[in-house]
Amino acid sequence: MDFSTREFLESLFDYLDSKFLIEIRELYNNSNKNYFYKSLDELLELYKPDLEKHCYFGISSRGHKKNTKGKTSGENSNCVDVKALWFDFDYITLDEVKDRIKVFNIKPSYIISSGNGYHVYYILEERIETEKVVKILRPLTKKIGADMRVATHSKILRLPGTVNKKNDSWCEIIEINRVEYPFEYFEKMVEADEEQLTEKVIKISNAELSKIASRCQSYCISKMLSGVKKGERNTATLRLTNYFRDILKLEKSKALDLLQQWNKKNKPMEFPKEVEKNFNSIWDKEYKFLGCEFDGVEKFCKKDKCFSPIIQPKLEFENIPIKFDTKIFEKDYEKLTGYELVFLGLLQIFPDGLTFEELKDKCTTKKTGKVFLHDQTRKRVLEDLLDKKLIEQCGELYIYSRKGQYNRAYVMISPSLLRLVMHKMITQAEFKLLVLMKKYARKEDDYIIFPTEVTLAKELGITQSVVSKHISNLEGKNYLEKMYYVKRGYDFLKYRILV
Repeated sequence: MDFSTREFLESLFDYLDSKFLIEIRELYNNSNKNYFYKSLDELLELYKPDLEKHCYFGISSRGHKKNTKGKTSGENSNCVDVKALWFDFDYITLDEVKDRIKVFNIKPSYIISSGNGYHVYYILEERIETEKVVKILRPLTKKIGADMRVATHSKILRLPGTVNKKNDSWCEIIEINRVEYPFEYFEKMVEADEEQLTEKVIKISNAELSKIASRCQSYCISKMLSGVKKGERNTATLRLTNYFRDILKLEKSKALDLLQQWNKKNKPMEFPKEVEKNFNSIWDKEYKFLGCEFDGVEKFCKKDKCFSPIIQPKLEFENIPIKFDTKIFEKDYEKLTGYELVFLGLLQIFPDGLTFEELKDKCTTKKTGKVFLHDQTRKRVLEDLLDKKLIEQCGELYIYSRKGQYNRAYVMISPSLLRLVMHKMITQAEFKLLVLMKKYARKEDDYIIFPTEVTLAKELGITQSVVSKHISNLEGKNYLEKMYYVKRGYDFLKYRILV
């Protein structure tokens, strides 16, 4: 190991109690191997990083607890103490990282380029129980917008001086300040934040707020619901309060809870008491603030993407649930296009069939005259569906084929999904992914699904990185929510479909 890596490990593990262990974990081809060392000296003497593998270290010391296989455990329950606070940032620049951590008003002890982002460490003056550290690490991680998945007891982090095999980039230390901080400094920061926040427990979940955003017809409202910046909060508060009261017809108490939950998304967030004060003044005086002519709204406005009846009516077809027979997933789903799935859905809504001109009419937004797909593309899509025997042609009518589909399972989707892709709110590839994810969703589980990106990529016939990009886009548009949970010391990911 190079000198800077040795120095980094010394700051974390020097003088570690001899009763505890240091974990090193190597990952390669979906398999992992764990090494446990009794001291830092033993680690530095015996461990030689394999540059052909992903190399990680457990930031918390480990006890001697065994797992079900009789091996030393790296799970949460076996984590003892730690000598740093750590934060992980992905997909942002170093300047953005430094800007976010300015709220601490102190220099980080180390900044490490992970090969795919940055790790920031604040070394503590003494070792602290891991449970105690994580309790303040989580609110601080949320405060600066770092990755919440990393704020766990048993987290392993990439070892400096090794290679990130995802893109063959070095994980290396890029800034050293050689400073240690009292744990109480960070405790007081969390306590100060909590004092500024209301003690009221908000019963509205973030998922419910996201669901409202995804189903909102007004583009500006859905955009505001994802959080706003300083200088935009008053305009958004006015507009959202009016929307909750006049459009959703909510009770005052629930509307306020929603607004307080929304306030948590703002950067920076407003003091909750101030939010409540502004809310009451708007609600009680019955301001009307939902038109398009008010100052401050233009930055949130995209009329070509707005479903509001004031701007652009919905495409005119009925809200009849669409049932895709599971046979379309059994083979060659990867060869189906998102456009073909849209037409399959439309022809289900109109079971008696549609002519080419009637299909064109259903794909036309009446107020703007915009048509979903040109005639030539629409004709090619219909021909491909005929070749695949998914639809039939009877004279001039195109009809959804139901041959061999009786007493079979099906996947139900909402016509609102068709409107999203036809209004270009999502791409055809994102639409195709959502339809596939619906296959794994069950209503009784609130549409929570568990397939891995590898599984989805295999069924779609694309790479995992492309699936990951689609999922991030859908999450950013509030049509999909990522949910993380810990099981046996490992982080797992599940999704909730919001449309």
